[in-house]
Parts: sequence; structure tokens; C-alpha cells
Amino acid sequence: MSRRSTRSRSPRVGVLCAAVLVACIWMAVANVGIGPGLSAIVGIVCFYQVWNTFVSLSNPERVIVDEDADTITFSDTVARTPMSSLSSRPFS
Repeated sequence: MSRRSTRSRSPRVGVLCAAVLVACIWMAVANVGIGPGLSAIVGIVCFYQVWNTFVSLSNPERVIVDEDADTITFSDTVARTPMSSLSSRPFS
């Protein structure tokens, strides 16, 4: 049986970005650290990552490709038609 499995570390990144977001809000309000302008820019980027990680669930925790059963599993098994290739964007 041919199975490939990958795990994502995005919840860790989401927690880190949430902490940085709180720090950026504090720095922007208190006008300390990197300043309110840069804090706003970094905060927007962190908010976007937190949203993608926890709200939109863009990055599944586990992806299993089972070529023998013709299924791709994210959190549920999904039947698919036979495909000739699978492309995905790598997470650096």
C-alpha cells in the first residue's frame, strides 16, 4: 500500500503570531518599541496568519494521500476520481 503523510506545524505558528499581535497592539497603543506605524503593519500580517490558522482552517494538521484506495484525507476521507498528478504549494 502506498501512503504518504505530512504534518503541518501551523498551530505553533498561529500561537506565535497571536502573541506577536498582542505585543504589536500594546506597542501601538503605548507608543513604545518599534512605533505605531510599524506595529500596525506587523500586526496586520500577524492577524492574517492567525485568521488563516484558527478561523479559516486553511492548513490541515495532517494530509494523507493513499494512492491504492484513491483517497486524500485531510480530516475526513474524501473519495476522488483517478488523477494523474497532485500539485501542492510547499511551506518553505
